[in-house]
Amino acid sequence: MNENKLRLFACAMILLSLSSQLPGCGFGPFGTKNTAIAPLAGKPAEFEVSPLAISPAMPMAGDTIKVSATVKNVGDSEGTFVAILIIDGEESGRRNALVAPSSSSTVSFQVGDVAAGMHEMGIGTSQVNITVHSWAPYTIKYCKGHSDWVLFSTDIPTFRSTDDVGQIVHFTPPTVPFKIQKVKICGEANTENPLDLHKRHFTMRIWNKDKNQQLWSRDFPWSVFTGQMSWQQIMVPDIRVEDDFYVEVVTHSDPGNQAKNYLDIGFEMSRDALPVPRRLEFYRLNAFECRSGWSRNGQPIEPPCGKPLINWHISVDGEGPPPHSP
Repeated sequence: MNENKLRLFACAMILLSLSSQLPGCGFGPFGTKNTAIAPLAGKPAEFEVSPLAISPAMPMAGDTIKVSATVKNVGDSEGTFVAILIIDGEESGRRNALVAPSSSSTVSFQVGDVAAGMHEMGIGTSQVNITVHSWAPYTIKYCKGHSDWVLFSTDIPTFRSTDDVGQIVHFTPPTVPFKIQKVKICGEANTENPLDLHKRHFTMRIWNKDKNQQLWSRDFPWSVFTGQMSWQQIMVPDIRVEDDFYVEVVTHSDPGNQAKNYLDIGFEMSRDALPVPRRLEFYRLNAFECRSGWSRNGQPIEPPCGKPLINWHISVDGEGPPPHSP
């Protein structure tokens, strides 16, 4: 091999050596091509929004409404979802939710002062139409509201609650939700010392449907009532119920037929509940659905004497959706 050929061979070997050190353009051992493989690009974050959840289920004017949705990341990369709550075409709030791939996060908003009427709410691609209902007044009562009965001395233990015995009424709202605002009671209070009208008290409790939860309780002085039967109202701080409820009144009257310290609650009695011979001239002649009874700490007990069907003069004023509301 002459000198020129040796020089060409040396240059070729140098070039081959240099090319093998450059990514993607050389050859590996045994003549295999040395190719660099670029990593596959992952799917970017992509979000799906669940149907909106609205609470309460039947929102009323003045309610604080909770709007929430579940955001799922169906992409391969972590990402931030910007949740924007739109109400009637206007932005009402926004939240940022950092969501890992194949994971979910819940975004929630609290909205107040929503006027009664139809409204469209949306978060991302999820939309819902809701109706915010107005409040309408109602009165719930199971008595006719006036007394025309006469008590005999032997009847007093049957109709006067004493000590911790209560007089309880089962109420069914005409519509739900129902907001209890007033309890009206027809009663009379008497004490040996007029100053004791301010010292003695009666207890009023509101129980849930199962009578295992007190929704509200408060003591009031006997001075709410006068010395003769009259209707008086007790204000209640808007107790909201979604089902039947009970109102219990414990008068804490002194026991005994000749007691001089007592708070009596009026009642109406069914004709069929009277003993024979019936004194119809003293009692109401119509029978009716019995909603009243005797109780101790919300639980029904047997009346002190017999089981007459009565309805205490206790009624409730409140508000609920109008009758045409779904």
